[in-house]
Amino acid sequence: MNRQSSLKRQRRAFTIIELLAAMLAATVLLAGLAASVSIATSLLDLQADEAVSDIDDELRNRIAMDLRHSTVLTDVSSSSVSLERVEPMSGLAEQITYTVSSSGLSRSTSQGATEVLDSRQPVLSIVADNYSVPSVALPKRVRWRATSTAVTDGSTSLTVGRPPGCVSGDLVLLCIAGKFGDSSINLPSGWNTIGDVKRSTLGQIVCYQYFSPANTSSVVITTPSSIPFSAIMLSISDAHPYNPVSFTSTESRFAWSILGPHPNALEPGVSNPSRMVLQILATEDEQWGLATFRMPSYVDAAHLIANPGSGRQTISQGVTLRNGIDTEMSASKVTFCSRLGNWVQTAVELEVAP
Repeated sequence: MNRQSSLKRQRRAFTIIELLAAMLAATVLLAGLAASVSIATSLLDLQADEAVSDIDDELRNRIAMDLRHSTVLTDVSSSSVSLERVEPMSGLAEQITYTVSSSGLSRSTSQGATEVLDSRQPVLSIVADNYSVPSVALPKRVRWRATSTAVTDGSTSLTVGRPPGCVSGDLVLLCIAGKFGDSSINLPSGWNTIGDVKRSTLGQIVCYQYFSPANTSSVVITTPSSIPFSAIMLSISDAHPYNPVSFTSTESRFAWSILGPHPNALEPGVSNPSRMVLQILATEDEQWGLATFRMPSYVDAAHLIANPGSGRQTISQGVTLRNGIDTEMSASKVTFCSRLGNWVQTAVELEVAP
């Protein structure tokens, strides 16, 4: 009995062969489980990639359809492009604007409809020699979206339409210039004045408001007497939602000859790449004709003439702008006046949204 009990107690342990067999079986089982997890994960990645690809295909098809029926591209800027087309079903002309911002890609029409096509934040993807570098998110900065203008050679009222493609929350700048220095300008309510500068009978007013779908499609400006004046309206995306103006300055002089004095670029002492600086100019006579302002480091956003060919009763008005920190130059940034006459200027720096 004692020997049999001893053999039974010894038999309760595993032999080396049994342990090796168990470990081999466990290894095979774990390898199969890992393969199953890997296959399932790859299927999930494939589905995610296919979903993104489907969105991209849909966007390409949507844009291609608009381009197929378009007649002209207008208002191309760094963050938006507008096109005019004939609506294939109704046969009516309409304007379509695609806009890229920190909130994604949106499509708006001249009928007032706005649709967010893709809410993903845009990224910049660079490929060089078949190697893709890491994507970089586009920095948020104040961006010029579109411009609209109106001019009268002599009237008591002027109607200027909203810039195409305005999106809710856009900052809208309204710049008015004319021979109202000894008179007044009447605006609808809801506009905040940034600058109001006059010299003799030449006057300039710059104001702003935030765009809302409830806004009317146009703005009517009136004066007590018939005068030549003009209006420029700019829509700006990604400006600060309640405190947009971080700097403003005005200046008014008389150009005695082609030697000057000329409007200098009025700029803040400190800026950053996300802000936008605008120089808004108004002069008597056709100072720049149809040419650019040629202010170094600035890009022209609008330029128009009221009452052309009438000497100092002619009004030249325009806006030139740039993003970022001031570029160091040996010569000051000046736009040259080609005729004698009064000129006024308002400079505005716009703060980026937080």
